[in-house]
Amino acid sequence: MTALTSRERVVRCLRFEEPDRVPIMDAPLSDFSARYREARGLPQSVDLEDHFGFDIRRVSCLFTPSLIQQKVLGREGDLETFVDGWGLVFRRWVGRDGVPQVLRPAIRSEEELDEYFQDPDEPSRYQGLHESVAAIHARGLAAFFTMSEHWGGLYHIFGLKRLLALLHREPRLIRMTVKRLSKHYEGVAARVLDEEIDALWVFGDLAANEGPFISPARYEDLLFRAHRSLFRPFRSRGIPVAFHSDGDIRPLLPMMIREGVCAIQPLDASAGMDVLELKDRYGDVLAFMGNIPNKTVLLRGTPSQVASEVRRKLAAGIGGGYVLGSSHSISGDVPIENFEAMLEAGRRYGRYAAGSMPR
Repeated sequence: MTALTSRERVVRCLRFEEPDRVPIMDAPLSDFSARYREARGLPQSVDLEDHFGFDIRRVSCLFTPSLIQQKVLGREGDLETFVDGWGLVFRRWVGRDGVPQVLRPAIRSEEELDEYFQDPDEPSRYQGLHESVAAIHARGLAAFFTMSEHWGGLYHIFGLKRLLALLHREPRLIRMTVKRLSKHYEGVAARVLDEEIDALWVFGDLAANEGPFISPARYEDLLFRAHRSLFRPFRSRGIPVAFHSDGDIRPLLPMMIREGVCAIQPLDASAGMDVLELKDRYGDVLAFMGNIPNKTVLLRGTPSQVASEVRRKLAAGIGGGYVLGSSHSISGDVPIENFEAMLEAGRRYGRYAAGSMPR
């Protein structure tokens, strides 16, 4: 098969067609990227996503309900207090990856909703979006538009711990916020649909290793219709919807498919998500991105063991529908040689026409 552009490769993959090889996409964290540059002598001018050969680029806009300017509020030692674009105030490490400590939610009551949700048609939200998509396509790459969905929005507004408590203590506040998020996101979507994006990629961490944060019944009641309304316009134009969630989301997959989700990422291996099992069950309606274990084989294995795991998981690419990547991200303690082994194995064994794909 003639070599395809990255965009052609990804589009075929998400249409469940076999491209020339399995596409590759991952998320090296800042600690890993800094260590990689130093180890390989790469200057800051080198685009690491180009260097790694990723086929997908993410593009976004100011999709948050508020137009709050993120900024540092204070610093003490190696910790800083920060307000993000959602208005969530938290404490985080300076220059290190890690989970921040939430100090204050973006809103505390229904009375704050009107002030918090600002015009989704505000032109400044979309400044540079068209040019970014065009530049990605000019390089032959796939452009995925990224934003949070409704659970991700709730998470960013309240913080996860407070959100889980409010689901029981103040369910009306949560329902009202979901309703406002739906209206806001649909306004954003109406603008984004004018761009030639190759997929909508929504982020909403719905689960831990033990399973979803909310029951399937609560999910259906709270999120199903909101998701379906957001995803439907994209699907009606033939634009795939990819859903990012950590944890074990298997109990939610039937509803996600009915909503219009057609790809899931990153397939958290530590939570029991296995791309080969999922391919057998849902491979005719779902594509898959990720699943190379970032907490075991990538972290503690040898390059040979990484290559073997990649080759095994590449069987999920038979017939299309698989993008190679880790089961979450590439943290600073992942050996550089292991990450390179994953990329090399994908390029070597993920080819279709040459018969290298494991079958």
